[in-house]
Amino acid sequence: MPAPRFFSKRVLLVIVGAAAFLCLPRLLSEYLVSILVLIGIYAIAAGALNLLLGNTGQISLGQAAFFGIGAYTSALVTTKLSLSFWLAMPLGGMVAAFFGYLVGLTSVRLRHAYLAMATIAFNEIFVEVVEQWETFTGGVGGVTGLQRPNFFGYALTGDIAFLYLVWALLLLMLLFNRNLLFSRIGNTLAAIRQDEAASAALGINVSTYKLKIFTLSAFYTGIAGSLFAHYARFIGPGSFHIHFSIILLMMVELGGTRHALGGVVGAAAIVVLPEILSFISKLGFLPGPIRLVFSEYSCHLIIYGALLFVIAAFAPGGLVKWIPRLLYGIIDRGFKGGKSRFASGGRD
Repeated sequence: MPAPRFFSKRVLLVIVGAAAFLCLPRLLSEYLVSILVLIGIYAIAAGALNLLLGNTGQISLGQAAFFGIGAYTSALVTTKLSLSFWLAMPLGGMVAAFFGYLVGLTSVRLRHAYLAMATIAFNEIFVEVVEQWETFTGGVGGVTGLQRPNFFGYALTGDIAFLYLVWALLLLMLLFNRNLLFSRIGNTLAAIRQDEAASAALGINVSTYKLKIFTLSAFYTGIAGSLFAHYARFIGPGSFHIHFSIILLMMVELGGTRHALGGVVGAAAIVVLPEILSFISKLGFLPGPIRLVFSEYSCHLIIYGALLFVIAAFAPGGLVKWIPRLLYGIIDRGFKGGKSRFASGGRD
């Protein structure tokens, strides 16, 4: 008689993951914890864009504006109105969603390059307003004096506590998105992504669904902006220019569109890569010119572009699909020897 199974594999995986989530940050240095916090914040913003791009095909280059709206809303209501962070954070998301709805009303019928141009215009308008409205936003000087949140009297001043908050919210977003995409709404979005004209012919209100996802994406991005503001404790308009929208798009493309973890993997790659390049630039045995090149931000941009080209050419599904295949090939080769199934495309 087989022994009763008290825990399924999925439950055990959740328990092990929760234990690692709680214990691992305490074993890391403060520097590595700060990197994980930034990965979590950017993963929420990239996941929001992935939801939009991967499921409706809408290319938004105004995500930095929604990120900034969430950041400024949260910063201003906590510093000027003395509201709690726990009210300011969802408020930042809702204000960003409101502006996302307004932008979507005028832009959701646009496609591809035209939608990208419209969202770029909105992003530039936002930055200009923030820079010029000095009496309210602080202008180019930004907003200072932001505080970390309190949780039932416990101040989340340390990076480890803030890490738990950020990654818990990231997990909630991923779970909600998963349930959404596996519902009837997800099936409708899949039909819209495949063929908008055919979906409209079947009676699906394509514009309404695209507007809802655009608004939800802006809400998520606003939440990420609020977290960023209270983690950095300072915000300025320089953080929300169009280049940040492009970086978010690179995160999604590198990680993999239409995959729940694409934004997380892409955010990790973009955040960690500059740290790796900085480490290389400090290696003493390398010639001075090479170390100087790796320390330049322009070199980082060139490497980002090269990575995008390689991913598009050899791993169109993104890193989130390519890395497991690579690891499987290495393990398969190690255990079986000779030519691996990965190297042969799984045909042997």
